[in-house]
Parts: sequence; C-alpha cells; structure tokens
Amino acid sequence: MEEVEGGFYSKLCKKVGNIFPLRVYVGGKLEEKISFCGLPIRSYHVLNTFLFFLIISILLSIPIIYFSTQIGLFVLMGGIAISFYLFFYPYLLAWYYRVVAPSDLLLALLYLISSLKLTPNLEKGIQFAAYNTPRIIGRDLKFILWQILNKRIKSGEEGLKLLAKKYQEECKEFTEAINIVLAAQMKGEKERVKMYEEAIEVMIERGSDRMKEGARKARSGISIITYMGIFMPAVLISMVPILTLFMGNTIGPTTIIIIYNIALPFATYVLLTNYIKSLPISFSTINVSQSPDAIKFGRLRIRIGRKKSDFFFIFLPLLIPILTGYVGYNLIKGVDIYNGMRIVGGCLILGGIVFSTFLILYPYYSHNLKIYDRIRKTEDEFIEALFQLGMIMRNGIPLESAMIKLKERIGKYSEARRFFGYLLERMQTGRTLKESLFDERIGVVNWYPSELIRNVSKIFAESTKKGTISAADTLLTVSSFLKTARRAEEYTKEVMNEITSELSIMQLLLLPVFCGMVVGISGIIGLVLKQ
Repeated sequence: MEEVEGGFYSKLCKKVGNIFPLRVYVGGKLEEKISFCGLPIRSYHVLNTFLFFLIISILLSIPIIYFSTQIGLFVLMGGIAISFYLFFYPYLLAWYYRVVAPSDLLLALLYLISSLKLTPNLEKGIQFAAYNTPRIIGRDLKFILWQILNKRIKSGEEGLKLLAKKYQEECKEFTEAINIVLAAQMKGEKERVKMYEEAIEVMIERGSDRMKEGARKARSGISIITYMGIFMPAVLISMVPILTLFMGNTIGPTTIIIIYNIALPFATYVLLTNYIKSLPISFSTINVSQSPDAIKFGRLRIRIGRKKSDFFFIFLPLLIPILTGYVGYNLIKGVDIYNGMRIVGGCLILGGIVFSTFLILYPYYSHNLKIYDRIRKTEDEFIEALFQLGMIMRNGIPLESAMIKLKERIGKYSEARRFFGYLLERMQTGRTLKESLFDERIGVVNWYPSELIRNVSKIFAESTKKGTISAADTLLTVSSFLKTARRAEEYTKEVMNEITSELSIMQLLLLPVFCGMVVGISGIIGLVLKQ
C-alpha cells in the first residue's frame, strides 16, 4: 500500500539502510509502529540508517574538532540528535496518526453515511470514504477494499469492525457509531436513515467532549513552549556577560551564537511542532499555497493594466545585506572595541539583513494572508449558509433556485454569498454540481483550499444524487456537526488565551528586568576591564 506520510523517510531508509549488510530485526514495538504507519520498510532499515548517520557524524566531527573544539562538538551533538530522531521517527509518526485519527474517523463516517443514504451498499460506501478521507484513515479504508477484492476478508462489515478495533483506544465512539451503522443495514429505509443520524450524533457529542479535554491537557505544553521561546533566551542573554568573564577560554562568541541562534530556536521549533500536532483538531485546515491567487515565495506580483504578472525578485533584496555587510565590516575592521563606529558598523550589518528579509517576506505574506483571512471568513459564514440552504431545499425547491434564494438572504458583502455566487454562475453554464465544484481548471473549490469547504462540498455533491430532500437533510446534519465542532474550537481558544494572557503579563514585567540586568552587568564588566 502507498504510504500516507514519511515518503522521504522511507526512501532514505531504503537507500541508506541497504548500505550496511546488517539484517538485524529490532522487532517488538518498532516493527509494530512501522506496520501501523504503513511504511514500506522493515526495522533493520531503520537501525542501519541510525548507525550510518551516527558513524558519519563521528567521522565528520573529528577533523572539525582539530580546528575548533566548540564547532566540532556541536556538529557531533547535532549528528547524534539527527540519528536518534531518524530512529524514533516511526514512533513519532504513529503518535501523530493516533492524534489526528478521531477527526479523520468522523470525516470517514460522514462520507460513508452519505453514500449509504444514496445506495445501501457497504462496499460502495467504503469506496467513497476511502478516496475522499485524508491521511492514514483513507489508507486504511483502501486497504480494506484491497482485502475484500483479494478475499482476505469476507465483507465490508468485517473490514469496518477491524478498523474500529484498531482505533478503539483513540476513538471509542467510532466503534459505537459503526455498530449502529451496521445494525441499520437490517432495517427499513426510514428507520435506517434515523439510525444513521444517531451514529453521527454519537460521534459529534463524544468528539466535542474529547476536544475540550484535549484543550485542558494542552495547558502545560503551551507553558513550556512560552518559557523556551521567551524566558530561556532572556535568561541566557543575561548570563552571557558573567559566563564570558569567568569562562572566557571555554565559552567564546561561537558557542554563544550556536546556542542562542541555532540550538535554542531549533529546540523551540521541535517542541512547538509536536505541540501543534497534539492539539485536538477538526477537519478545518487551510493551505493558501494551493489557491490560484496565491503568490509563490520570492515573487512579486505587479499589475500592468488588467493583467497581473509575477516576477522572481529574490536576488535584488539579497544584494542589500552584501553591500551593508561590506560597508559595516570596513567600519568595524581595525577599530578599537570602545569606538562608536563599531556600533554603527554592527547596526549596518544587522539592518541590511533585517531589511532584506522584510523585502523578501512582506509581498509573500501580506498577499497570502489576505487570501487566508478571506477563506477563514468564508468558513465562518459557511456553517450558517449551509443551514439556510438546507432549510430552503427541504421545501422541495431545486438546487439552483435554492441558491438564488440563499444569495438574497445572506449579506451583500458576505464571503459565503460570493462562494455560492461563483458556484451558481458555473452551474448556469450547463455544468453539473460536481464539475462546478471540483473541475481542475474552473472548480470553485480551487479558490478556497480549505479542508472543511472541500470535504463538505464532496458530501454535498454526493447527497444531491438522491434528490433535493436527501441533500437538504445532509446539509442540516453537516451544519449541526460544524456548529458543535466550532463551539469546541472556541472553547480551546479560550483555554489557550487564558494561559497566553498570563504569560504575556509576565513577559512584559520580567523581560525589561532581564534586559536591564544585561546592560548593567555589561557596563560594570566593561569599566572593570578598562581600568
């Protein structure tokens, strides 16, 4: 099976791992994690990759230590850290999959039930869910289909039970929901639809409770990250004058630069990445880079008449730090340490780097941030628009007429109105709903690269195949879920805001004290050394 994540990692392990003739199977938990993640490698590939990078880091650091002990030791420690990271990567990936599994299981259930309402066939429902659900759950559903085709399992019912058993620890409510769905297959149509709604309600209510519990558990994580990213740098910089005075031969400028500018930011980034992955999530993720209106990194968009053109201009800003660095270096070179020109030269070098970075990043982030805000606003309005559209269609009004009425009801400057307006324009040219939404060239969803909008649109397009009333019921169900998920998300933000506000107050009070200590201690040391 094709792996969902870790493609580069698997290729690296296969290429590097085959260099060593060792075929030692670590087995146990490592083999279990590799199998769980669906990585097409074995435990000996991981072990050989670990040994390869460990040996390379040792061999590389030896000649560097000969010239600079400090840099050589940091290279050695960095190589060891990378080696262990590669060894434990399957554990981290399995942990990440287990975190995101509940959200994707709910999405898979919505896809499954949308298909079952149209055609009460489990295998077709699994197929529809498999090709629309992202990440590991989509892969697991495809694996179920593969097992059915190759007669490894008897039916889709057995496959769904195996899937529920696999994630029973992370999402117990999915097992309950699947049992309800399977029991509904033996009922009449009206009772079957009612049981489908019950299964979705079970997932929504329990999922909301789990998101709130996850938000409460995340308190300690954000506190640690704040201390690592704000207070640790302040403490470190306050200790620099003392360390350089009493340990000048051991701790030089190179050591301080590596610790302060490389090691500490990297550790904070790793903690922040793991923290973000551990947060309770819904399926609302925005990838602005997929929008046709987005600007690629290092490009500048210029309007010439009605035409917009993107130019690659990254080389121009890069000339600025080169010029300011040359001028600043000449001002610093050969000047006494207490001469004010050293400050001017240092400011020129630093200012050139900062200004160049600003010129490169500002066009990219300012433009794409506007797109992000527009999509996020569309998501917020999308929930209420779906509910209103469902209520209109429930009266038996056809889809196009219902969207016209919806446009009349929602605000003139609403982003949701703009979304459905674009959709209606495409449908009035003779295209189907699916083509209007997902066509590679003109599909409306292309301009709204949000997982929430894309997933709901897929469910909506599938539900319309059975008729207006079925589509209306589906829209009302989905809007109900989104409202519940949004309430849980708002609760998560409130919990996070409580912590960040407290830490912000501490930051405003303590950081000036630390900075004052640095200036005072540096001044005292400077006077002592001068005398």
